[in-house]
Formats: sequence, structure tokens, C-alpha cells
Amino acid sequence: LGAFAEPGWIVDIDELIANGIPEMGIDPQPALDLELYSEVARATYQVYPDGTDELWGLPQEGDVIVLFVRKDLLLDPEERAAFEAEYGFAMPETFEDFEALTMEQFEQMAAFFTRPDQDLYGTIMQHSRVYDFQTMYLYPFMWSNGGQIWNPETREVWGVLNSQVNADAMVWNRRMLDYQPPGAVNAGIAENVDAYTQGKVFSAFQWAAVGLSMVEDPELRENTL
Repeated sequence: LGAFAEPGWIVDIDELIANGIPEMGIDPQPALDLELYSEVARATYQVYPDGTDELWGLPQEGDVIVLFVRKDLLLDPEERAAFEAEYGFAMPETFEDFEALTMEQFEQMAAFFTRPDQDLYGTIMQHSRVYDFQTMYLYPFMWSNGGQIWNPETREVWGVLNSQVNADAMVWNRRMLDYQPPGAVNAGIAENVDAYTQGKVFSAFQWAAVGLSMVEDPELRENTL
């Protein structure tokens, strides 16, 4: 937002809500003062500078990375018993269980289901250097460990982006390739869809907006948590 707000290339929505744009014949637009279901959406998609109440944008597509999981493997009694015997805790069964799951625990699940001799792997992400695949899948590893990409107050990047916590996050992100199919280092959206729909992975991290492509087959839809 800042790249467009600072040069004046987009409209100050606060001003539009309160006064409209008289020179363009646009009346005040109080309906644009949306009551969103989550403050996160407002802070992420509308406000600039960070931490202020200045509105510059409207949410269009709050796309997030979603975890798709095969229920036939997750809920198989023999698989569950073998996993618990090896790792000491039960695999999650419900959405609420997954909410409480740590990424370290998920990595153990991915390792458990990585069976190259069966052409089965624990997960699939997106690591391609094309577009923004690698960066978008790296950010969660950075942010969930306390990393940042810049200091919004000072606007400094050096010393923030290249921090040790972010370096460690990159190592972890790279390690997850150990549980992914061959060639995953070049995977993007399409390769992610193919790996999941062809039954080559136990789970997949995919954009919510691509969700229908992941479960287009009715049987696979029923088999996905």
C-alpha cells in the first residue's frame, strides 16, 4: 500500500468515507467503513503506515496457505498406532487438533509418511524461484519464529531481513524438502496440485484460492481434511 499511497496514486479511503471526492462528483461513502470479521484483515489489507488507523485499501482476496491432508492415511488405525509408537503422541484427527499441532510435530508426521519405495512423500510446498512461490512459503517459517522482513518504524531492511532467526527459518524451510517428492525444489502451484491429486503426498500446502483444483475429484474431496 505504501508504494501507492505515498506518491498519491491511490485515494485516501478515510477522506473518501468522510467527504467523498467533490471535484469528481463523488459523495461521501460511509458504506466503505467496513466492519470486518477480523482485525487482522484490516491491519493487513487496509492500513498504512503499519500501526496507524489510516485506511488506503479494501480487502479483495485474503488468500492464505491452507493445509490439505489425506484422511485415508491420517485416520488409518494401523498408521496411527505405528506413528504414536514411534513419536510418542497421537496424530491429530480434527481441525481443532491441527490448530494445536506445532510445526515440529507436523514435520515428524511428514517424515513418517515419506516412503520413496512406495512413491509416497510427507508433503509438498512451493519452492520454485519463478514468481513468488519460494518467498511466500518462506515467510511463515520466518514470522512464526519471530522474524520480520523490515522495521516498519525505521524502514530499515538490513539487519532485520538478514537476521539469524530468518537464516534459521531458511534452513528449516530447506529441510522440509527432505519430505517432498523429487523435483519439489522447482514446484509451483500446478506441480503442487499434481502431487496431491495423483496421491503422491500425504499432505499439501496450497493457496486457498486454488482449493477447488485440489479436490475436484469428489472421492478426493471426501478424503481430504
